[in-house]
Amino acid sequence: MDYLKVFESAQPELEQWRQRQVRNPPEEPQRGSDLAEDDKVFPYQRISEMTRISLISAGEHLRLVWDALDRKHLYTTAQHTAVRGALVGAAQAVWITAPDDAATRQRRGHSVIAESYDQLRKYQRRTLDLADDLGNTAAQQQLVRDQIDWITSRLDALTAVQPALMKVNVADILRDIGPIVFPGDTVRQGGLRLAWNTLSSDAHVLMWSIATRADFQAAGPADRTTGLSVGIAGGQLGDLAGWYDLTMNTLRRGWRLFDRRCEAP
Repeated sequence: MDYLKVFESAQPELEQWRQRQVRNPPEEPQRGSDLAEDDKVFPYQRISEMTRISLISAGEHLRLVWDALDRKHLYTTAQHTAVRGALVGAAQAVWITAPDDAATRQRRGHSVIAESYDQLRKYQRRTLDLADDLGNTAAQQQLVRDQIDWITSRLDALTAVQPALMKVNVADILRDIGPIVFPGDTVRQGGLRLAWNTLSSDAHVLMWSIATRADFQAAGPADRTTGLSVGIAGGQLGDLAGWYDLTMNTLRRGWRLFDRRCEAP
């Protein structure tokens, strides 16, 4: 099989989506559309924009993988981590926009927004903890405190309109969207969840995913004594193509759902 064609065939669509992301002014949901109505619940941070950013991020990560391949660079782990980033963005977009029920869409969208606020607040608090090391002045530190207060006020406002916020868990998201992306195909539904496990190992620099792609030399006398052997791992285009294809299908489904939710009835 010519695995390179998996990547090549995705580029026209990825370029079309790239052209959409650079439009000025940015795309807006049509008045009366599902996402336009969802956005009204918490207008300070719109669900439609969170979804659009998720789709844009996913496309950028997939183009990054191709940019390296186009220069004839195949890495042992780095391209896997890029596919992982793409999978998060694509899956998140599908998860938010798939439900026909507005309350479910809004709960999911607001949960992702709340996670973004919470992580920003953690970053700002860490900035304060390191203020002396960073050489920040008292005035600069006060600006950070003001920012933390502002973020907290936004979270409070979001909680007031969406008290049923949930903790965002990518593994659960992939389980939920499998039947939506690959209806009736339990193999590829499971593949999405396996992709998350494998690609997370690469992203967190855990050895097991590399070991599954390595060729191990025959054990010599010393190896039998220590229980260790030498494994040689390089880039595996076939494995990468499989994860890439799963993610590309997820992203394609995400854009279609986004467009459907942005169109007025």
